[in-house]
Amino acid sequence: MHVRATLVLLCVLVTRTLQEDGDKVFMPEAVFGDNCTTEGKHCIKTANCVDSQCVCPENYKGNGLIACVKKNEFLCEASLDPFIVAFGGMKSILTLPCRYRLTNFFVPYDNGNFQFCSIEVFAQTSVTVYGAYYQKGVDVNIAIGNFNKQDEIVSLDVKKLKVVDDDIVRFIMFGDHSQDSPWGKGMTENWNGLDLFHYYDPIDNFAVLDGCGAAIKFRPYNFSMDDPVQKFKPGIAIQAPANATFPSTMGGLPSLCASPYDNPEIFDELKKARKLLNTDAAFIYNVLLLGINQTASTRGDYHVGCTNSISTFQTCMDREAAVNFCCRILYNVRIMKCLMEKEINMMDTFLKCLEYKCKNACDAFVTILAPCSRKYKPFRDIECGKH
Repeated sequence: MHVRATLVLLCVLVTRTLQEDGDKVFMPEAVFGDNCTTEGKHCIKTANCVDSQCVCPENYKGNGLIACVKKNEFLCEASLDPFIVAFGGMKSILTLPCRYRLTNFFVPYDNGNFQFCSIEVFAQTSVTVYGAYYQKGVDVNIAIGNFNKQDEIVSLDVKKLKVVDDDIVRFIMFGDHSQDSPWGKGMTENWNGLDLFHYYDPIDNFAVLDGCGAAIKFRPYNFSMDDPVQKFKPGIAIQAPANATFPSTMGGLPSLCASPYDNPEIFDELKKARKLLNTDAAFIYNVLLLGINQTASTRGDYHVGCTNSISTFQTCMDREAAVNFCCRILYNVRIMKCLMEKEINMMDTFLKCLEYKCKNACDAFVTILAPCSRKYKPFRDIECGKH
């Protein structure tokens, strides 16, 4: 069947806000409120500090450090190093400095012309010099459209908006008056009858996109060497309304935020079904198999390694064995720190490992990992010609 398809699509990209000063990199942050937690963290403005914990108010739920939502709404949180709390409460860690999809959900929207909003959220992760993962940016696709009787999308148009980190730096650091927010000129936009709000919250230090009953908030990581304890917890918060619906799988695999109704052991089930090493390997397997397009980064040149790793993985004859062997490069602390100290690109090393396991390209992997191979026995014992 041939289906007509045009798309009304808003693409928004937010990356971290940085100002470089010699060897130091600073992230501006608000200083409203008092320290609450024992680590010196501040609560968001809607939360209360109780016994050194940031607690959401009555009839709300969530994390008082990053987001509180009504009890009948849904929240997915992706925070530093990156710790993901899915819509259903499942907790997991993703150790991969690439771009990946967090969620895609639908919200009813009937203005006489359109029937639904589709909201798709992607995160971009990178790694600090200390080997800690963090969310470098978030991009959001908002689509408005209709379904036909076969539940196929039949009426859509396209609109794109992109924000780069230089724009955010100019807005927050230097008060660039050509913009009303980090998202660009204007804070409110009526788009096909839908009001979209994109702005900077100076109290909670969030770049916020609000529309279709949903809200996506991004708080960048602070690179300041003078203040290693960031007062506000960095990360991404995705708030979905009570009437949102969630596909249970994305491309045959669960999305990282999953569905509120998914089995909380869904990635453990993926681990068992694919005979993967652990849930860390299951998350990496998920991202590589879905093969989301990668984007260039301005800190850490990982996007080429991510793109080539996805391509190599998808043509690999034994994907499970390759991920089980190579995933340690991405989360073994000793290997990561050694690679950082030697200024060896982590994703290039991971790619060479995949090529070793999938294409028997042993020499290149042994060469790139040689300065750090003694940090982990299976890598130390590799002998080319005995793959």
